[in-house]
Amino acid sequence: MRSLHADNTFSGLRISAAGSDSSVFAALIDQLCRETGLPYDDENGDLLLRVRPSALTDGGWEVLIRLTPRQLATRLWRVHNMPGALNATIAAAMIEITQPRPTDRFLNMMCGSGTLLVERLQRGPAALAVGCDIDANALIGARLNLEAGKVADKALLCAWDATQLPFVEGSFNVICADLPWGQLVGSHIDNAALYPKMLTEAARLATPAAHLILLTHEIALFERILPSFAEMWELQDMIKVLQGGLHPRVYVMGRKPLALL
Repeated sequence: MRSLHADNTFSGLRISAAGSDSSVFAALIDQLCRETGLPYDDENGDLLLRVRPSALTDGGWEVLIRLTPRQLATRLWRVHNMPGALNATIAAAMIEITQPRPTDRFLNMMCGSGTLLVERLQRGPAALAVGCDIDANALIGARLNLEAGKVADKALLCAWDATQLPFVEGSFNVICADLPWGQLVGSHIDNAALYPKMLTEAARLATPAAHLILLTHEIALFERILPSFAEMWELQDMIKVLQGGLHPRVYVMGRKPLALL
């Protein structure tokens, strides 16, 4: 792995494994450090090896090596790191699902620090890109991230309630959101009222066949209310992802044509 990068790319070695403090791993770490010439840094080592039981053979082990010194989710544009901010790799995947086009009119509801908005605009141009949030501090962070990503002049940030937006019907053909999970952001009680209002407002703003891509860890709540919106939204896919040790889900939906309502 080191041979794939420039000299001195990696500054330390780290192993992630159950039992990494055992004598067996201590001997392995000692040998690896001698062979690589890298110090062992259990907190910040950037040459990361992960050891886990094999899924293919009984009693076997798998050794995985991270391809880069930083996680793929690390972004240079993230100068403001809001608690609970969306993993940028997941955001990029959500954007890719929408099959971005220059003619897109893109809305990032409850945009927070702007992860989805930055990823969309760095992916390619859009006819319109709007991010809205009621948290003024989040919008300040979003502005800083957009500026660091060199796309601030391509986005409109607004201190608006995502359930009552001042746009006419059918204004957007792509709508994305990382919904509050009721943990670091929002509350479970508030989400029970917020989610239905958000789906209703998104339906009003969506063009026929518009993409609606949502991420949430409030899985029970979301799947309980979703059947009530069957006339508005068609669930096209559901993707389980991993963020911060949790397993939220990405819901891929399409706006049903008005003629079918």
